[in-house]
Amino acid sequence: VMGHGVEGYTADVASCLARAAGLAEALRAAGVPVLCNPFGMTIVFPQPSEIIVKRYQLACHRNEAHAIIMPNVTDALISKFLADYLAWWEEPH
Repeated sequence: VMGHGVEGYTADVASCLARAAGLAEALRAAGVPVLCNPFGMTIVFPQPSEIIVKRYQLACHRNEAHAIIMPNVTDALISKFLADYLAWWEEPH
């Protein structure tokens, strides 16, 4: 806490919330049903293939997956996840 400071943690939270909202909005725009609390960093969506689950370390339960957007989750990682997930989403299941 001392090294990062209140301002650092505040910035981390704001950044995570913005990335979570962006991910949820991008999934919704592609027609994916998404649950995301406006003040939460967890996004819930239909469970993808096992390959995607393992690659992105998604937690799954009852055919739903969730991603938690933490400070280590970069915009580049979210973009890669979106590309992989949406490619899977558009395939017939």
